[in-house]
Amino acid sequence: MYSYRVVTPTPSPVDPLLLRKACSITDPSREALMLMRAEMATQYIEKMLGELLVEAPVQWVIARTPNENFSHYFKAILSPTMSFGGSGIMTGMWIELPGRATSIDSIVISRPGLEDVTLVENVDYFTDVHCNPAKFQLSYQQDIADAMSLFSSLTVNYTGGLAKTAAEVPMPIQMAIMEIVQNLTYSGGSATIDIDSPMIESVIRNYQAITFGRKW
Repeated sequence: MYSYRVVTPTPSPVDPLLLRKACSITDPSREALMLMRAEMATQYIEKMLGELLVEAPVQWVIARTPNENFSHYFKAILSPTMSFGGSGIMTGMWIELPGRATSIDSIVISRPGLEDVTLVENVDYFTDVHCNPAKFQLSYQQDIADAMSLFSSLTVNYTGGLAKTAAEVPMPIQMAIMEIVQNLTYSGGSATIDIDSPMIESVIRNYQAITFGRKW
């Protein structure tokens, strides 16, 4: 079993004017490179935080490997009433998303050779978006258990992020992005992005999304 996220790259939330002043850039021809570095720094910070900086649609997929699909398919045929708890997902169990969410927009179960099943909120699943990370719970209904016994993937579409707009991204995070851009600018682009800066490291620790037993 494995999971992955599909997101649109987040533009840098830092005002370009602040970036130009921080990097002492006066030549307009260098601005495009500065903005590219700011976007790269933004994506690096997001990866380390385990969180989008600005709210945006996210697609999160929990999928079985080909070997798991093959094994569970034949086990389900031999034992149609089998539980799907062996897959690591159980009815009634809260499943954490990889970060905050303001809404869970849809959950879809995909099965090999069968039509996808789109679940209905408050009937087939229940959500809690008031915690960090947000989470959802599959209902105990038999049709959900039947669908999950042969599932190849579970796709969750949700909206989430640290701030509603770029202007609301916490200033310490914006400062961390500026410091990374400064390091890249003054090193001529040869520096590696790392959390060797005490300031960047402290920002990441303050805003990281931590879940039980792992960091997203």
